[in-house]
Amino acid sequence: MKIIERPCKTALSRSGIYGWVYALNPYRGCEHACRYCYAPNILRLKRATWGTFLEVKKNVPVVLAKELKRLTPGLVGVSSVTDPYQKIEEKYKLTRYCLEQLLKYKFPISIITKSPKVLRDIELLKKFSYSEITITITTLDSQLSNLLEPNAHSISERLKALTKLSAEGLNTYAFLGPLLPSLEPEQVPEFIDKIKATGVKTIMVDTLNLKPGIWQDVESAIKKIPKTRDKFYSRLFEESGYYPEIFNLIETECIRQGVNFEF
Repeated sequence: MKIIERPCKTALSRSGIYGWVYALNPYRGCEHACRYCYAPNILRLKRATWGTFLEVKKNVPVVLAKELKRLTPGLVGVSSVTDPYQKIEEKYKLTRYCLEQLLKYKFPISIITKSPKVLRDIELLKKFSYSEITITITTLDSQLSNLLEPNAHSISERLKALTKLSAEGLNTYAFLGPLLPSLEPEQVPEFIDKIKATGVKTIMVDTLNLKPGIWQDVESAIKKIPKTRDKFYSRLFEESGYYPEIFNLIETECIRQGVNFEF
């Protein structure tokens, strides 16, 4: 992993994600190297480089503080094109320092991560007037997760983190995004049951977005399990009804189990 320390000129950007007013990305690049990630396309990077480098915006807390002084408070999403709690955060603590500034200026926050390292900041997160923490769960299949999310924390670790965050009274979400097209209809009840068991109140879903190059990266990662590769191909390119059907089943199960559903 190539680490590059680089100053930034801006910290916040206007967000196009529903509900978010601003987006904050303390790092550029991501160690997790998820094969389905859309961020390289958004950042106009070569997909082959994704997961091989990480730019550290070393002055981002200072820049953020200056911006917050003049901005109207609105929901800040942390983060949209990187994971704010990847391993490098242990050294640089940029996410932590940025959260301290956001708290100081009374901005509400929405965190999305695949990392249990968010648990480090529980006491800080409790101090916000509004905070929500979303942990991404794309599958319960550990083999598939290892192939497509090679450097991310295990699914079991993420579920444990959700359980801890929920037990601490924080506003938690499980993001099934992208929900990998390996989930079978008959598996939906058990899938939702395991997520509900964490204490999470809301489940959000999204499809696997096939921006240019993504299918090729996904296919390359799962080629050693041809049955799964064929299933992915069929459901992504031939069965237009897969995601509507599976999302409808998930919504029905969420209603049955008393969990909020968002799409």
